[in-house]
Amino acid sequence: MVIEELELSRKQVQKAGDIFRHIDSVSQEESNSAFDILSEWRARHIEPLNLAYKLVKRYTLKYDSKAFFGQRLKRAISIIYKLERIPKLNLARMQDIAGCRAIVKDYKTLIKIDSGLLKSKAIDKSKGKDYIIEPKQDGYRGIHRIYRYTGNKVYCKNLMVEIQLRTELQHAWATAVEIIDTFEKESLKIGQGSQNWKEFFYLVSNEFAKLEELPNIDVSVSKNDLVNLVKELNVLDKLQSYSVVSKITDDAKEKIKDFLLIRLNKKEKRVSVSSYSDDSLAKETYKAMEKEYTNNDDYDVVLVHTQSIKELKKSYPNYFADSRLFIEKLKQIL
Repeated sequence: MVIEELELSRKQVQKAGDIFRHIDSVSQEESNSAFDILSEWRARHIEPLNLAYKLVKRYTLKYDSKAFFGQRLKRAISIIYKLERIPKLNLARMQDIAGCRAIVKDYKTLIKIDSGLLKSKAIDKSKGKDYIIEPKQDGYRGIHRIYRYTGNKVYCKNLMVEIQLRTELQHAWATAVEIIDTFEKESLKIGQGSQNWKEFFYLVSNEFAKLEELPNIDVSVSKNDLVNLVKELNVLDKLQSYSVVSKITDDAKEKIKDFLLIRLNKKEKRVSVSSYSDDSLAKETYKAMEKEYTNNDDYDVVLVHTQSIKELKKSYPNYFADSRLFIEKLKQIL
């Protein structure tokens, strides 16, 4: 079905979001319909996502020619979990269904890029947040801005894209969090998980912030606590043991097209990457795989876009369990 021809109202999208909150008490038909609506709504974000990505890349490359980038459509399961966690959240107004990121060398460069982006009329100044000036409680640091579509395509009107700006070190930290979530079955990224892991990542973030000379460092904590947690949690051995075998199709190796579909088998520690030039085929395959693995925690599937396999591994190292930079810097601060 062509997206432009689909008569999909925001009320329908909101209703689909409400169904996901009560998924156990609805019929299979209602559940399937809600999933189809979510998939189509997410697909409508492709055009705004591409424009936001180009905008970020243009401003970033002015200041860092070696920066790397990524863009993705949020996984259905992540959208559903977020709707369950935040009862008043309206699916039709969710601002991170589509997201792109730029990873740059240092904080000074990040500030220049952010200042440039904020001059763009496409950036919604009333939304977004600087998590470097005000770090999250878990220690997350980075800058989030919201791109709002203002083009001529009616079905994309006012759709939003989350832009993430991070330094390489901040990205390494966020990657390590996701790797631990994946292989230790924690939920640190959404504020859950064991207290020891939470404290570990908070303390590491604080020490990394010192290395980068960032503002708002917590001076009340002790590095000794970090040293003890590294030993207690066996952090270094665990991170180094998560080696993932990757299978990348010849098609994807030769030339990056429009989309890359990543499938991670967490149980077998294997990741496969396939390339698609047809966005309709990409989104339909993505949708089918998500349905297939709805009740299977052993798999993660995500649809992304990067310029090369090398950039894919740098932008989304969590899918390859690559924590080398994090380990290197962790050893440096211990």
